[in-house]
Amino acid sequence: MLSGKLVASVFEIKVNFCSWHAIVVDGKDVNQLLAAFKEASETKTKPTCIIAKTFKGSGLKGIENELDWHGKPLGDKAAELVANLRKLVNEQTLVRPTPAKVTAKVPEYKKEKEIKLAPTNYDGKKEIATRLAHGTALEKLGKACEYAIALDGDTKNSTYSIKFRDAYPNRFVECYIAEQNMVQVAIGIATRQRYISFVHTFAAFLLRAADQIRMGAISFTQVKYVGSHAGVSIGEDGPSQMALEDFAFFRTIPNIVCFYPSDAVSAERAVELAANYNGAVYIRTSRPNFSILYKNDEVFQIGKAKVNKTKAFTPPKTKRNFIFLSKRLLLNRQTMFVQSLLVVLLYMKLLKHQKNSKVSAKPFVSLMLLQ
Repeated sequence: MLSGKLVASVFEIKVNFCSWHAIVVDGKDVNQLLAAFKEASETKTKPTCIIAKTFKGSGLKGIENELDWHGKPLGDKAAELVANLRKLVNEQTLVRPTPAKVTAKVPEYKKEKEIKLAPTNYDGKKEIATRLAHGTALEKLGKACEYAIALDGDTKNSTYSIKFRDAYPNRFVECYIAEQNMVQVAIGIATRQRYISFVHTFAAFLLRAADQIRMGAISFTQVKYVGSHAGVSIGEDGPSQMALEDFAFFRTIPNIVCFYPSDAVSAERAVELAANYNGAVYIRTSRPNFSILYKNDEVFQIGKAKVNKTKAFTPPKTKRNFIFLSKRLLLNRQTMFVQSLLVVLLYMKLLKHQKNSKVSAKPFVSLMLLQ
């Protein structure tokens, strides 16, 4: 729609320059619009762009092509404007169209049983990046479910969605560097639950489609979003590709489930959980290689955390419990911190009893710190 003083011919020249077929019509003339749609449907050799000339508030006296009327009530002007509109309509000759009854049958994907992926098979001797494990699981999903579709924004060799593309090329959509369009395509594919759509790109780039993701949530889309190369751990790739706010953003999306796998096992299980979840999902994967934390038969459930390590200890003069929450990148460092903290607390407890003992606590604590 062209409004205001915009010249249609300028846009027509630009469209033709891009080798598109341009059709300029009066946007208020239904017959011209119908003829344009017919012409567009018959144009097979190039894409078509319909340029409709009209004005915002067309036909409304005192409002047509004026600013500051968008989304505002008419107030005192309402009665007069409605009366003028009725004069433009000949009720005696008006033919109200009757839409044809929809008879097309569009199949819906209905899960007859839970989707199960092939078991993981990690021996724990080699460090694996969660993005690579995700690609492995995605390929398994393609085999387990014929309704799984993968999309990528020209980062498939980094997100490892390329493993799915190589195995199931007919179910892979390359959207190139157009993240907003990619999300819209995925939402369309997932409509009526016909397919399970997995969208892939760097987490930093995925946020370019923030508006599309929010609008998808309003329509209860069940698209699964996968953002890789999250956080400062991708230092080799530079700050332009570091996703720092992605997890915070996705947590604001209604009814979404967010996963941040800690190792290859949990990364594969995240794909399985996402495929079975009736709603949108965000999976955050990382670039660095991580050691294996979980056994291959570890069971994961949505909404339930995993306890990595426990240590029974009662600090001096308190009976409080300490809980440390961590993401994967900081898990090893946090474990070292907790161990050091326990040593300090133990030192304090030993000092308390040192007055009644001839043995100093310092050598024991020093030995523990060295270890």
